[in-house]
Amino acid sequence: MTKQLSRDEALAALAGDRFNAANLRVQIRLAEEQLKELGDFERRWDRFVQSLGSVVEAGQKGRLYFWGPKLADGVRNAEDARLDLVAIQRCSVMHGTRLRSSCAPACESSVAIYGT
Repeated sequence: MTKQLSRDEALAALAGDRFNAANLRVQIRLAEEQLKELGDFERRWDRFVQSLGSVVEAGQKGRLYFWGPKLADGVRNAEDARLDLVAIQRCSVMHGTRLRSSCAPACESSVAIYGT
């Protein structure tokens, strides 16, 4: 036989269920926001990788000096993309996470033109 709940016990149980459902909704919204931030970071990371990769590839094909004038615009673009990553990384959800620490060496090392 099941025990019949008093009115107060039933209201407390319902309130607990509503709290759990509301809490779950908040967690879902936070997770969705974190996914958006992660997607934004990944787009910016891809831009950085593409910018730096094209400079390295052009330098290898043409046997060009990395800090030379022919690659200067590409290096500036890669540096701009890197600084963009640093800015978003400091204010994003990834602050303090393993993803941030694995990207940190690339984000914290300048690719700026040597001597300028």
